Amino acid sequence: MSITLPIVLTVLNIGLASSSQNTTCSIPEELELDCYPSVPEKSFTAFCEDHRGVVEGRCCFYGEASGPDILIGLNLRQCGIEDSQVIQQLGQEVLQQMQVLFMQANPFVDAPADSFLAMTQLDVLLLPSGCNCPGEAGVTWDNVSESGNSVLCQGQIPTTGDCPDHSHSESCGPNLYECLCNQKYSSYKCLRVAKKFPWKTFGPILAVLTVLTATLLFWKKHGYDSMRHLKHNMDARFIN
Repeated sequence: MSITLPIVLTVLNIGLASSSQNTTCSIPEELELDCYPSVPEKSFTAFCEDHRGVVEGRCCFYGEASGPDILIGLNLRQCGIEDSQVIQQLGQEVLQQMQVLFMQANPFVDAPADSFLAMTQLDVLLLPSGCNCPGEAGVTWDNVSESGNSVLCQGQIPTTGDCPDHSHSESCGPNLYECLCNQKYSSYKCLRVAKKFPWKTFGPILAVLTVLTATLLFWKKHGYDSMRHLKHNMDARFIN
């Protein structure tokens, strides 16, 4: 198991345009990939439909009548990918929704777990032959198998691990987890108890100070207005 610290990823414009009536798909420009022309692939279509999606080119969209379509799958087969971590350029928002990812028939030979950081919903992952699934069969995946030129990692099992006292583990991708502080705890290793402001003690004092301040401001303004009025009357009498 491996531990990763929480990170914030910038959500990039991935070059997808979608609507409930018309959906188009192209390989995200941020990935800078040179893919072979897209051809219909039965296995990608089948996995997409299993996740209630619709295939459009190399993409799998999940759409609802009440909102925009959501990208839940990408077919990056034969895209000349030399580093599996390039997928992280899609950004956290997109990765968190990814359920089907095809990456077979690419020249990379290793797929470290942090390549799939934030993919907590990833259910189907195809890698080039010779690559290992991030994690282990029966621990990280329900099914790991190799067929032809690809390795199938299917059925992600949420990863958990040991964390310091006052904290708990939470999966943040296949074979990845992070330790989050329990409620009321914070700081390094969750050792600091988050203290609330003692309103019961200082509340009445603040209320009294507020009233006194408002009263002083009122009388100051009232006295200033009275002095101006008196000076105006005296000037008027002097002129008369």
